[in-house]
Amino acid sequence: MISNVFWHLSDYCKQECSYCPPRYRNNSEDRKVEDYLGVIEKIQASKYTEFDTIRWSLNGGEPFDLEYIDQILKAIKSKPSIVKIATSGGNSWFDYMSLQEYIDQIDVTFHHWQNISVIEYIIDFCQTNDKKIRVKVPYFPGKVREQLAIISEFQQRGIDTSGHLLHKDARGGNDPIDGYSQSEFNLINGLPEDWTPPPAPPKDPDAIDPNYVDMTTALEGPQSLGSTCYAGVDFMYISHRGFVNGSDCGGRTFGNVFEEGWTPVTESFKCPMFYCRSDKDKRLIRINR
Repeated sequence: MISNVFWHLSDYCKQECSYCPPRYRNNSEDRKVEDYLGVIEKIQASKYTEFDTIRWSLNGGEPFDLEYIDQILKAIKSKPSIVKIATSGGNSWFDYMSLQEYIDQIDVTFHHWQNISVIEYIIDFCQTNDKKIRVKVPYFPGKVREQLAIISEFQQRGIDTSGHLLHKDARGGNDPIDGYSQSEFNLINGLPEDWTPPPAPPKDPDAIDPNYVDMTTALEGPQSLGSTCYAGVDFMYISHRGFVNGSDCGGRTFGNVFEEGWTPVTESFKCPMFYCRSDKDKRLIRINR
């Protein structure tokens, strides 16, 4: 069996992208490598008593900016594991080259200002060595046309590639950042460049909100309340500050991995939620009703 660990290693990133919310930029690399290695050792000691493999999904910040990322990856790969990492790929070939033997899957965010030779090296290595790669391209205002061309080229070469709109801080409503033209919105949505939206129909004050969800019918299927749930055992999420959740629903939290005396949970618990609504939880976590 496989246990899944999703870990935002830190919020440290040196890239300083102008479109990144301020709280995700210019943060300090404030933990010692011993802190991380201690957590990895505890998770490994706990999980390998029941599971054959741990699937680690590592994120940031920017993992490649951590001075000791190589030591973290070596410790993880010292035991049976699958390592997936989300990164911008670094500033040169050598950032990835020095770590490539420890990474099984990679999600690369390719920004408009990056050297394309770096992403080309990563793609070539992954395809040659049968490693999974997914490329994400953030659409930057004024650059959308050329970025769509890059996405199309990568897709024609069999590379899993997608683009995404850049948004303001989600805490402020998740609106797109300023600067996109209507023609760029059209291109992103697969419409003719000169398309103009039709006038909005008059609002019917008696109309039902299209976003309304009738929870009495939406929550179909067996109840989860009181079921045996392995949240935290089969899956655990660790935030950049070290706080741990065992599921999307938040029905099981268990401390902070960096606090003295923390240990992973090893037992199931009784689910406190009436219904399990997360497809990811249903896929990754055993829930015995």
